[in-house]
Amino acid sequence: MSMNNRDRNAYSLGSLPVSKVKIVHPCNAFAQSAGYESWVSAVASMKQGNVVLGQAPRAGARSMLDIQLFHEQISKEGLFTITDDLGFVSVGFRENFPADMVSRWEQECAKHFPRDDDNGPSP
Repeated sequence: MSMNNRDRNAYSLGSLPVSKVKIVHPCNAFAQSAGYESWVSAVASMKQGNVVLGQAPRAGARSMLDIQLFHEQISKEGLFTITDDLGFVSVGFRENFPADMVSRWEQECAKHFPRDDDNGPSP
């Protein structure tokens, strides 16, 4: 069964017609919140030694896929992240982060995930 234009316009997602819904990958949304046109341009800036600060994907029942996609891409690109309490995330290559920022992050991780040996966090 095919839909004609009138049927397509009548079909909606929530209160918006499907033709008006814009789906943005969470990495592009992050890059745009940081002032970049796209994820590709943000990564190019990171490769030049910059750490990019933008809005992290929001946690919630509807957005867990966004968070998963964001972190999978971060891992794939070999990037490092530090998230603050306000919902912003700094993304870049670890060696480009200020040493004191990484040190504070490591201290926070040690406080919340204590190690009982050299094999990593205890369960």
